[in-house]
Amino acid sequence: MAFSIATDLPGWATVGASKSGSAPSVYTFISASDNKAAVAASGYFNAIEDLIVTGDFILNKATDGGQLLVATNTAGVITTTAI
Repeated sequence: MAFSIATDLPGWATVGASKSGSAPSVYTFISASDNKAAVAASGYFNAIEDLIVTGDFILNKATDGGQLLVATNTAGVITTTAI
């Protein structure tokens, strides 16, 4: 299931956001209902694509553990890569 502002926003937090330059922002996200594969799937974070730019980091805790994701925003479609 994709990220929903209505139900998932309480699990989303900004850890650090770049105010100038090209430094990446860092976010955390806890999902009580999705596993790591679902959270890392293309399009999962499209509902908040206006917040995410290419190179941002998302620290995620899913139902089956944690992962660090690097985001790519291509014309509003968010894809991630676990590192």
